[in-house]
Amino acid sequence: MTQILRKLSWLYLCLAILAIVADVVIWKTTEYRDQTASCNFYDAMLVAIECRDFVGSNVMELFLNWPLLFYYGAIFALFSIEALIFSILIWSPIVFLLWTYFRGKKQLNMTVDRNRK
Repeated sequence: MTQILRKLSWLYLCLAILAIVADVVIWKTTEYRDQTASCNFYDAMLVAIECRDFVGSNVMELFLNWPLLFYYGAIFALFSIEALIFSILIWSPIVFLLWTYFRGKKQLNMTVDRNRK
């Protein structure tokens, strides 16, 4: 069970990194609030990405705004219980990966220490 969760968490992390890279590419290649681009940054109190004029623009917009939820969720968790629950859920796969990594490292160190005696 742990192996399946670990693989799903790695997939989650890889997709998040891919979305972050895509966000940076959009940020570097388009002008702010450019109406001619398919996807661009805009702000309506909070910075986000807006996509339009192609099939699947809503799905792409959701994917590109997903990394921003890591940041916004953590900030708004201070003010709302719903945002706190959301933030815990969105960060849980990454925390799980870190937990399994350090747990495995600790077990490896304990095994090395036993073998030295």
